[in-house]
Amino acid sequence: MALMLGGALLLWMSLRAPLTSEAAPLRAATTYEGAFWAAAGLIVLTGVGNIAAFGRALLPAETGWGVAFLWKLLVIVGLLGASVVRSLAVAQLASRASGTRSMPATVSPTRAIARLYGVTAGAIALAVALAVVMAHGT
Repeated sequence: MALMLGGALLLWMSLRAPLTSEAAPLRAATTYEGAFWAAAGLIVLTGVGNIAAFGRALLPAETGWGVAFLWKLLVIVGLLGASVVRSLAVAQLASRASGTRSMPATVSPTRAIARLYGVTAGAIALAVALAVVMAHGT
């Protein structure tokens, strides 16, 4: 979780700063994408395993804990969906930087990707906050 949130925040901040070159942030973003998906897969598998093990003992959706749990699931699904878009945008930018693909000059891809990393960091922070609420009661 720390890698996912910290990496997204670091990339968000670095891509918002004035860039002299896109090469270093692009390498960092490409590396982050691989690490993000590995960490996301591990966290999702752990969550699915916990639901399978404790599913019958979970509180119903009518309780405060159940509402927080449903919101957390929605945030995670939204995070993963937005992350697919972000990963594809980084791949497109990497393709452009390597010269195999061209983009219109009017597009500022690093600004768009910076926003996507900001959304990623916000969604992860929200999921963590919901996990804290679930762990300590409502």
